Amino acid sequence: MAVVVLATCAAYPEPKTDAPLRDALAARGHEVLSAPWNGEQSPFERADLVVLRACWDYHENPAAFLNWLDELEARRVQLLNEYGLVRWNFDKRYLAALHAAGVPCVPTIKVDAQDESEARARMRALEWQRAVRKPVHGQSGYGVELLSLDEAWSAPSYNGPALLQPFQADISELGETLLVYLEGKFSHAIRRELPAGEWRSNARFGARRVAAEVSDAVVRSGVEILERGLAVAGTFADVDEVPLYARVDGLVRDDALVLMELELIEPALGFEVAPEGAVRMAAAIDARLAL
Repeated sequence: MAVVVLATCAAYPEPKTDAPLRDALAARGHEVLSAPWNGEQSPFERADLVVLRACWDYHENPAAFLNWLDELEARRVQLLNEYGLVRWNFDKRYLAALHAAGVPCVPTIKVDAQDESEARARMRALEWQRAVRKPVHGQSGYGVELLSLDEAWSAPSYNGPALLQPFQADISELGETLLVYLEGKFSHAIRRELPAGEWRSNARFGARRVAAEVSDAVVRSGVEILERGLAVAGTFADVDEVPLYARVDGLVRDDALVLMELELIEPALGFEVAPEGAVRMAAAIDARLAL
């Protein structure tokens, strides 16, 4: 029996979406604890393994989250996904690196959040009439704005680097497809269905997750994106393992996936609509503990 701690946050100390995983791990004889990463640390001090799950507030204090990872690593706590991969994925500028490497993804460039003239100049040069600006440390739609060259902009609520991407006008119709891979192998697919007229694919803005069927071609597209993404990560970070879990988020067009996010830290994995995925993940965790 091992002590497995699922790292969460104060707002979601035991998220319902991970209940099937907690049950599947307990069924395998493990002691399963859920604990906020920035809360009481005694569960993490007891842990044989920490699995990042619902750390959905790290954007509020990115430095504290990175310091917490450093402290875990200094105590030689096993973390999934591994430290180097998490640190690389933590900064969304990885999307610009993937785009530069030719990974099929939404074009992404880096700008200064507070420099409106730079962002407008880049949009004009790239002929982007509308663009989405987002912080490099963010989740759940935090700080995400839709900008138009024809309209005035509000100053963002954050400073420092930001990402700029052309607006994907068909997202409201297509929804966002989420491909879940466990140990690099396809497990299940989810689709975020957006309310009419909404472009932000997050539950905060009314999106809902449903089980989805995807073609073999889309699954292969997701595998290729994941493999190429890990290759890029390996040039920036010490990456030794295939990630326990990965969620490849994107738009399905012409039976191929255009990447929007490669989620390797704390994505909801849709176990509430695909509980069999939780059983597979528990088995994968068991295998890691046996190493």
